[in-house]
Amino acid sequence: MPLSLWLLLLLIFFATAKYTLGPIIVRFKNTAAVDPTFHEIPDEHARVLFPQHFFAMIHEFEALGFSLVCHLSSSSITGKVHSMTSLLINRSTRTFAAVAFIRSLVAEAPATVSYIEFHADFEDGSRLDTNNSSTVGVFYDAPHKTKIKVPHLKAPSALYQVYLHLMKQRHVPACLPEPGTEKAHFISSTKESLAEQVELGFYFLDETKQCYRHTWRGAYRATYRLLWPMKQIHQRRQAREGRRIAAEALRL
Repeated sequence: MPLSLWLLLLLIFFATAKYTLGPIIVRFKNTAAVDPTFHEIPDEHARVLFPQHFFAMIHEFEALGFSLVCHLSSSSITGKVHSMTSLLINRSTRTFAAVAFIRSLVAEAPATVSYIEFHADFEDGSRLDTNNSSTVGVFYDAPHKTKIKVPHLKAPSALYQVYLHLMKQRHVPACLPEPGTEKAHFISSTKESLAEQVELGFYFLDETKQCYRHTWRGAYRATYRLLWPMKQIHQRRQAREGRRIAAEALRL
């Protein structure tokens, strides 16, 4: 075979490797904890470890009637990802809020994501989640959960107004855990969300290592939704839908 043809085939292989090898790597290398560990961080310690914009955001949330529950840190939810979350609650509107910062621990592909969200659980078992993350989700959406992304709204007050507009459309009362159990409720909800992905076919339980691994179906979905052009298509779709929902909510 001519050298030029070998070089062409080699070029094609490297150009398409992330599409062909990506799902295989995700399938066998990526894991999620069955029982992730969360560490509560004292406020004074959090001010050293957490991004400084967290605390400016927390003041804005407090002006909206929220109070801080705790700061949580975890490196065990999914492999090589460190998450930091400041959890808040508003008992008047029965709403949780979170300021979240997620950092990849992969040295060759460092990345950070930060976002804010509001969410409520309802008496019928459903849930409403409104956040301003611009990332493309790779998990399947559980039927009883409604997730709304409004990436262009960075101010907590504006995103909260959109969230309240969506909440008013619900005909079932929201509910909150008993005072003092908010942190346990948040951790339990995170674990349940991971377990739900098994039921939806995204993960399976590796009983030997007691962790969740991607199914082939989940591995292909997780890979291709984060690669060109699907990533860009989903991001534009999210942004367009978020602007439509925000325009409807903020003009009322």
